[in-house]
Amino acid sequence: MKTLKLMVGLIMLIFSIGYLFRPDLIIKINDWGRSFVFNDKYIMEKRREIGVFFLVLAFIAIYMSVSSK
Repeated sequence: MKTLKLMVGLIMLIFSIGYLFRPDLIIKINDWGRSFVFNDKYIMEKRREIGVFFLVLAFIAIYMSVSSK
């Protein structure tokens, strides 16, 4: 869990530095996200694969939280 928090913190640090010093790079990342990740056509075509992927991740997270006592 500490590693996950560290990774999220580092990603936020990189994005904050990007916003301050390289806004053009952040705009390119935003465009990529809008065209690929948040594209309605892609989501409708791949909805089963995406749903199964998140379902498996949810079960893994639940199992890890229940079994680590």
